[in-house]
Amino acid sequence: MRMIPSLLLAAATACISGAAIAAPAEKPVYEQLAVTLVPNMPEGDWDQLVTDVAHNRIYVSGEDGALMAAFNLETGALIASGGDVVSPHKVAFDPKTGHLLVAEGKDGTVKVLTTDFKTVASIPVGAKSDTGAIDLVGRVFYVSGRDGDTGSQISAISLDTLKVVRRFPVPAMTLKGLVLDRAGGRLFVSMRDKNAVGVIDIRTGTLRTWTSPNLNKNVPLAYDKRSQRLFAGSREPGRLVVLDARSGKELQSLPGTETADSMSFDEKGRILYVSGDTGMSRYRIAANGNATLLETDASLVGKSSLYVGENHRLYVMRPRKGETVAALQVYAIHD
Repeated sequence: MRMIPSLLLAAATACISGAAIAAPAEKPVYEQLAVTLVPNMPEGDWDQLVTDVAHNRIYVSGEDGALMAAFNLETGALIASGGDVVSPHKVAFDPKTGHLLVAEGKDGTVKVLTTDFKTVASIPVGAKSDTGAIDLVGRVFYVSGRDGDTGSQISAISLDTLKVVRRFPVPAMTLKGLVLDRAGGRLFVSMRDKNAVGVIDIRTGTLRTWTSPNLNKNVPLAYDKRSQRLFAGSREPGRLVVLDARSGKELQSLPGTETADSMSFDEKGRILYVSGDTGMSRYRIAANGNATLLETDASLVGKSSLYVGENHRLYVMRPRKGETVAALQVYAIHD
């Protein structure tokens, strides 16, 4: 039987429409690429991550495991673990010297390590050293430590001489989330026990304290120089608090993961990632700094994380819990 042209056209159109309907589903936002087990990490917290992109490495401090771990940045494979550390917290990397700088909470020092975890120096900075920020242009590592029984201090360590060159007093016992505004000559730090953010003028050493109704036990911070916004992860309840980085005024308070501990800002894609005990919260940040919660994904387990812009991947440290072994989880991001 011969089909007339109009029917042939209709059949072809139907096939094309069917093909469109059968188009493949979109990829998930987080595509898991690798899970690398770390069997010698006991139950407890990981803390901080830092990259050496030139040598394809990512380093992680095991706060409750008395170890440092090195992984392949591309594959996620475990390269080495160990180091003369007991309670490592903030870890920073200096590409010029090849040194890792680790805040050692046990003895109140900064341990300077090689990339294979051999100790180069140990620099006293005050008890319970914890948070830090590195200035590779100014060649300084800023790190927190206690100053007696009533307050803390932030020590400025020269990356070239490995000596403390200056100290900034801060009237709080628990400092977290230190970030640097190099252009403005400021340090922002969470004063967790004060439910506040401290703003230190690096030039003068003066301190301003910002509080707001929704800051509570705040820990991680991120700074957006483009919009002059400071983002703070608040706890109990989990919230993202957005402050004007010029005045300290609270501009927004949005729901977020509980016990927020790590925060990464993708400046190019304008996405903020916040990890905590109840998953990964993801926010879109407008050019004017306005934040919109996209989702909190409870399947991303681990409150220590780092977004790496060079390969557009997210690295999340899973803690050991019962029979579940601690691991590095690597995700490709599909925005």
